[in-house]
Amino acid sequence: MKQTIIWTALPKGISPDGKNLLLSVLVSPRLDTGGPPLKLSAFPAFTNWPAQPLQLSIQFSGQAPVAATIIPSGADPALWQALFPPEETTVRSFVPADHSKQLIHSYPVANVVEHLRKLYAAVGIASPTDLPLIAELAQKGATLVRTVEGQGREWLNLDDHLEQDLLGRYKRLKTTALPPGPPEPAMDFFRAKHFHRFKGGKRENPVPVPEFDFHEAVAMLGNHPLLLRRLGLVIEVSVPLAGQPAGGTVQVAEVHHQFAGDDQPLRVRYLLDTAKKRFLPAPKAASDLADGWLRLGTPDFSIQQVDADGAALKAIDFANQLQMRQQGRLKTADSPPDDGLPALRAGGVSVVRTGRAVRLANTFKTVTQANSTLNPQNPPELWADDVTGGFRVDVLDAGGTWRSLCRRSVTYRVGRLAGPQATITAADEGTVTAAAMQDVDPTRNDFYLHEALFHWDGWSLAAPRPGEAIQNDGLSHGENLGPDGKARNPSKTSLNLEITAEPTPKSLPRLRFGGTYRIRARAVDVAGNSLPFDATDASQASPPVTYRRFEPVEAPAVVIVSAVPLSNLPGESTARLVIRSYNGTPADDGVLSPETSERLLLPPRTAVATIEQYGLLDTPAGVDATPATWNLLAAKDAAVIPEVYADPNALPAEVPYLADPFANAAVLRGLPGTAPESAQAVTFDAAPGWWQGKPFRIAVIEGNGPPSWDATERILTVELPKAAVAKVRLSSRVTPADLEKLAVWKWIEEEAFDDEDRARLKQLALDGLHWMLTPFRELTLVHAVQQPLAPPVIETLNPRKIALGDTFATVEGTVGVHAPSTGKVDLLARWSEPTGIGFARKNGESHAFDLPVASPETPSVPWGGRRHEFGDTKYRKVGYYATATTRFRDYFDPSLTADELTRPPQAELPPNSDTHLFEAEVLNSARPLAPSLLYVVPTFGWEAGEDERGTFSRRTGGLRLYLEEPWFSSGDGELLGVVIWPGERDWCISGKPLRDTFVRIQVPDELKPYASQWGRDPIWLSSPTQQVPSLQNFTRAVAVQTSLTIEERPDALVAVAGHEVGYDEERRLFYCDLDIDAGNSYYPFVRLALVRYQPKSIGKAELSRVVLADFAQFAPDRICWLARDAADPATLRITVSGTGYRRNASFNCTSEIEARLERWLGPGEGDIGWVPVSIAPVTLFNAQALKTLSVWEGTITLPVDDPDARFRVVVEEYEAFLGDVPEAGLTERFGSGRERRLVYSDAVEVRVE
Repeated sequence: MKQTIIWTALPKGISPDGKNLLLSVLVSPRLDTGGPPLKLSAFPAFTNWPAQPLQLSIQFSGQAPVAATIIPSGADPALWQALFPPEETTVRSFVPADHSKQLIHSYPVANVVEHLRKLYAAVGIASPTDLPLIAELAQKGATLVRTVEGQGREWLNLDDHLEQDLLGRYKRLKTTALPPGPPEPAMDFFRAKHFHRFKGGKRENPVPVPEFDFHEAVAMLGNHPLLLRRLGLVIEVSVPLAGQPAGGTVQVAEVHHQFAGDDQPLRVRYLLDTAKKRFLPAPKAASDLADGWLRLGTPDFSIQQVDADGAALKAIDFANQLQMRQQGRLKTADSPPDDGLPALRAGGVSVVRTGRAVRLANTFKTVTQANSTLNPQNPPELWADDVTGGFRVDVLDAGGTWRSLCRRSVTYRVGRLAGPQATITAADEGTVTAAAMQDVDPTRNDFYLHEALFHWDGWSLAAPRPGEAIQNDGLSHGENLGPDGKARNPSKTSLNLEITAEPTPKSLPRLRFGGTYRIRARAVDVAGNSLPFDATDASQASPPVTYRRFEPVEAPAVVIVSAVPLSNLPGESTARLVIRSYNGTPADDGVLSPETSERLLLPPRTAVATIEQYGLLDTPAGVDATPATWNLLAAKDAAVIPEVYADPNALPAEVPYLADPFANAAVLRGLPGTAPESAQAVTFDAAPGWWQGKPFRIAVIEGNGPPSWDATERILTVELPKAAVAKVRLSSRVTPADLEKLAVWKWIEEEAFDDEDRARLKQLALDGLHWMLTPFRELTLVHAVQQPLAPPVIETLNPRKIALGDTFATVEGTVGVHAPSTGKVDLLARWSEPTGIGFARKNGESHAFDLPVASPETPSVPWGGRRHEFGDTKYRKVGYYATATTRFRDYFDPSLTADELTRPPQAELPPNSDTHLFEAEVLNSARPLAPSLLYVVPTFGWEAGEDERGTFSRRTGGLRLYLEEPWFSSGDGELLGVVIWPGERDWCISGKPLRDTFVRIQVPDELKPYASQWGRDPIWLSSPTQQVPSLQNFTRAVAVQTSLTIEERPDALVAVAGHEVGYDEERRLFYCDLDIDAGNSYYPFVRLALVRYQPKSIGKAELSRVVLADFAQFAPDRICWLARDAADPATLRITVSGTGYRRNASFNCTSEIEARLERWLGPGEGDIGWVPVSIAPVTLFNAQALKTLSVWEGTITLPVDDPDARFRVVVEEYEAFLGDVPEAGLTERFGSGRERRLVYSDAVEVRVE
């Protein structure tokens, strides 16, 4: 075992008579058990240390030791025995702690606050009335955003990057604490985040009480100088002043005692100034100390009022969100495009020492070095910086008096003593000491040291505030009161020592908004010595600082006033005032709403601390602590206001709670009926007492007039027309005097561009319109209407199908609406379409889609790319119409039907009405089905008439194609198409470009199954047909189109001639008639390639698959003319013309045409009553027998005896061919006789003139 005592002589001052130097000798026992822990009884000298007789001598700067006179200071052996029972107190071998290699983390508070000051000022200047846009915030706070972006890195990986950079700096600088430097925002803010982020696990809850040994218990008592002296661990001595040098070192030279152990003195550098009566430890060069004071006036120290920790962390979180919102990571449908900076809060008054961590690191090195060089013959040398254990803080208040924040009355209750000895009460000054933190993880031994030395929030720094507190043992506050009615601080350690303290009455300064203060700090050595609190020296005090409020003045509180339960007021809330008009018909649009919506507006609530710091409790004699004031504060602090005041006649006449005294009035900006950007203020009239602020009501009714104020009833009435929605900003207003007490305003004022800009900003602030000082809350005033005030009108509409197979149309267009009252437009459609069975039709209708009307200000709602689903690909001619639904659905009873909220109601729209219909074509988007062809038959068309040349009759030849049901597979307008091969483009002749034309050539073999073809009948010698038919040859076509594709050969382009179809009710078949102009070819053959053809189609959907018909022939045209001879009216000239042939395969002759005159003898109708006038017909002569266009001519004489008789001329054409002769033999019969057949017959009636 070994016991060592470290003796430290600390200069304390000069005796009042000026003859002696006063010193405090600090006794620091270091006991070594030589092995396992022992009890204190193993060390006899320390079983009762105060009882040990001592003699000391003091040595100055190597001079001869001087015997010291011990000044009695109440050493108490009983107290020692009670605190350190020898048989109970554990002793573990003392091992000096070496913190010299542990990292000390901190962050530059002044740098962070300065950056925030500039950021808040910049935003407050650029966007005083409206929240800044996200992009503007990013620009103004570019450095802050870079804090989380970091050199282009993703924010999620930035912490790792900055942490590596931070640790790298420690290694590069070979230091345990980073020295102060210029602002470096990214790293400065990261260091703030790193400072508050511990990586270890959680502590046990509750935290177990550690078992302190003797050395640790002695160290714990170091902050209680009175106990140190009662325990003999600080010995007060004096030595003669005469002959002592003005500077040098002082140490304990000799100690005479009665125990075996080592004495180790420490040398302390001192300053002796007899003129100023100062005998103090001497500071090092570039020390923070001077003459016993902390040098608060130097640039290394700053006074901060903002809560720097909270501000930094909120700024970093805000920057994270800002970046994510810019990248769209946090974007939602209703994400606002703007935002405000986080609100700041005051942190009282904090004294910040920039680079404090470096100072602590140097102290660790000094202590480690001193412990490693202990030598009684050559003691280590210490300076004032090394023996300073803390500070005592004074504040110069508005009255010009320095007041201590550390004076207190302290009471010690010793658990192991009884009677008067058990309680020690004394007036002393507490000490503000350094407090470094460590991670709860024992493997992480880094220190975390804040740069703030101390923080004053208006109370003592050495005694707790009075009032209830959370008890560690789970007891209530009332269960933890002592006999004197004050809260106890029961001991949890083996010392069994309870310590309570309270400030010395009337010793504390008052912290008030707008008050100007100076701060000074007296150095306290490890024995508890310092300059007295009543010292008048202010040479090392801080510059004057005005205390200001950082918290914004919140917007007034809003409470619903309604006798109707809120559950019966759909859509209404505290911040949403609603009146309703039940305009179920257009006639109701002009009826005034009888409803009124009211709110009670009160100033924002605050805490007692704000009331106190505003100075409302101050009296000439001090703070008003009378029972009446206490009861008033307690009642208003506990007051609870309801969510709804159900009785409008029972509203509070004054604000029931503690109102924020900064909120002088409520400001409402954007009230309907006022000029744009104007604001109306209503004061809260806190009179006659500050606690008697008066709320007021805001009432919304229907109307178009300006707001009106009833000062007697304190009601602000606001008029709101139908379908109007007003966004009203509600904020508080401060007085000019209070504006000067707002810290953020001073930041803005300092950074304003010039006096004009400063005046502009100040006026906005005084008007309550600067959101950073008096943030607004938004009230929404709503006049809800049951139905829109006007029906919608479709202005433009264009449905399009884009891709093959689409069963929907993509619709774009615009619809005119009454936007203020319309929240949604439903686009509906109706149409008629064929069933495919005959020409029967059916009606269709659908809801196309709905269009939200987002903005209440646009008269037209455009849309694009909306789908209207039909369920098939057919063409339709669609009639679109629109209905409008009220914008205010959420404000009406849910039981109202959709039709009751819609104009025009769908139920009132006639099913077949074309009113308000906007017709548009929706094209077919799929190839039709292939036609189902049954058979083809020839057709004949007849036309008769008269003109100046005579009477004529025309016969045309064609084909009829019969088709199976159903038809219209692609919708209305589906045609039967004849597919035509268009030929190939001929670009040149003989290699020279001449023209751009199509040359008709034979259909390529690979396309013959898909194109119509024709040719001359080889029996008859007539003109040939064109090589391929053309579109012009199909004279009955109603639609033609070129450059189309067919499904079978999508690489080939074809043309189509579309024909309408008819329906044969008897046969229940569709049919299609074709008129084909084959030129001068007689009875040509044609093989038709047929498709269904839908001209109302998107590209490549027009034609079905091809169906080939059988070969068919069609008759040539014939025209029969009858004209009287001009010389002989009884002579009738007959002319028949049309395509003929020059010969046939049997005979070298043309057709034979005969004419005969027939007379009507009756009775009845039809051919039965006609009889020939003569037996032999007249044969017409073919005047152009050698040409393809034949003309047959002849005459016939009309009887003139009966002018009332009816006559007709019958014309018949015969083809001659070889036929069988029945009378001939078997071998001669076939094809040996001349036969003829009737191929054309017509009858034209004439009258005798």
